[in-house]
Amino acid sequence: MLFNNSKGDTGNRTSHANSDYRLLNRTPTNQTGTRKYFKDNSIGGLEFLLANDIDNSNPAVQAEQLNWLHFMMNIGSIMANDPTANFDGLRVDALDNVDADLLQIASDYFKAAYGVDKSEANAIKHLSYLEAWSANDPYYNKDTKGAQLPIDNALRNALTNLLMRDKNTRMQLGDMTAFINSSLNPRGANDKNGERMANYIFTRAHDTEAQTIIQRIIRDRINPNLFGYNFTRDEIKKAFEIYNEDIDKAHKTYASYNLPSVYALMLTNKDSVTRVYYGDLYREDGHYMAKKTPYFDAIDTLLRARIKYVAGGQDMEVKKVGNDGLLTSVRYGKGANNRTDLGTSETRTQGMGVIMTNNYDFRLGSNETVTMNMGRAHRNQLYRPLLLTTKDGIATYLNDSDVPKNLLKRTDWNGNLTFNANDVFGVEMSKSQVTSVSGYHTELRLIKMHVHSQVIVPIATVKFTSLQQPLIRKSCMKPSQTSKPLRTINLNFT
Repeated sequence: MLFNNSKGDTGNRTSHANSDYRLLNRTPTNQTGTRKYFKDNSIGGLEFLLANDIDNSNPAVQAEQLNWLHFMMNIGSIMANDPTANFDGLRVDALDNVDADLLQIASDYFKAAYGVDKSEANAIKHLSYLEAWSANDPYYNKDTKGAQLPIDNALRNALTNLLMRDKNTRMQLGDMTAFINSSLNPRGANDKNGERMANYIFTRAHDTEAQTIIQRIIRDRINPNLFGYNFTRDEIKKAFEIYNEDIDKAHKTYASYNLPSVYALMLTNKDSVTRVYYGDLYREDGHYMAKKTPYFDAIDTLLRARIKYVAGGQDMEVKKVGNDGLLTSVRYGKGANNRTDLGTSETRTQGMGVIMTNNYDFRLGSNETVTMNMGRAHRNQLYRPLLLTTKDGIATYLNDSDVPKNLLKRTDWNGNLTFNANDVFGVEMSKSQVTSVSGYHTELRLIKMHVHSQVIVPIATVKFTSLQQPLIRKSCMKPSQTSKPLRTINLNFT
């Protein structure tokens, strides 16, 4: 698929197909023909990855793309006089393989049609996101005032490498400070109030850490002569049988580890939109939404809690305690940007804390404690677990009434919560089993944890409104009864 048509050792193979007008490799890095960004070494992907007979640099083609975009965004109104069937947003596929003019055309359309540049409310109603793998793409999007969200790929890599890999690989790839500093929006004490860049975050998608896993299974176990992604239906069926078994195993060969911990960070972070992958909620090879994964309860609980509790400022740090370190992340609630802010009465009903290690062998000393400051607004307040790693697996507590009283903790007058060795410890499950966990009413499938993850929320009884809504790809599941999921369309500019 490389462009090598008429020069060099190959000679003039297809000189009749040459164009005096087509502009090649005008990616976000190289839109004008002069390279502008240097965060990574590439000027983009392969020009002819998609529809190589479509000249995306041609103004007539670009005009038709705009017409098509308008049609798809208004398909309900045009085809059925039903505006409720229109799409809310789009995903631009293969961003680095087409002329970047098309990105600006789409961005300008969303500004003109929906006013996404006029208010945050308008922008949230019409989120669009980019398959922007190049490290240069976010800066192009920023400079052109793009109305789309690029990937926070640095943070995605950190989450993938430091949580989702097996224990031996994970511990060699860095430490948890990457969750704070390796990001388009660093969240350390010296950076958290700096300039913010629009972005979205995920770790698994239809191809990344999903299709690639199926490819690996087929090559390892079914067809060693596999070329690329040229699977047969029978090979896919056999591969999913192996994959579904692997998800349920304590010691995995192919499936990802610690997905609840990954989502605990993504769904509580400030300054980012989370994209939840359908295959982390439901088995991918069956009927739509027919069979849940072992991670469903944890992710569903986090989604609902995000709407209810996640607001306000954020502080993250890695504390060097015990035999390794602990990551703590605190959201203070609406009206409090820092731990010293008193906020309002609403602040006290919100906020969330995450405490985590990626070391399965982590231990605090017998007389050692770790403190997490929940903020002055939360002085002398009860907190309870939302997600809790136990020696038997992950317990989820969606409601206050689900939580045993012995798991409640109260902040001191300075807003500190204190944890000891009985509260925080690394876990490595030796087997997978299904059991009912005392104190809540949902069956829990135990999954292997090489980490400790604990998510805590304040106890309060009030009415809440949707503050931050994650984007759920390929799923119509509602994070709460009051939040409407966005309807997006995948867009190939071909």
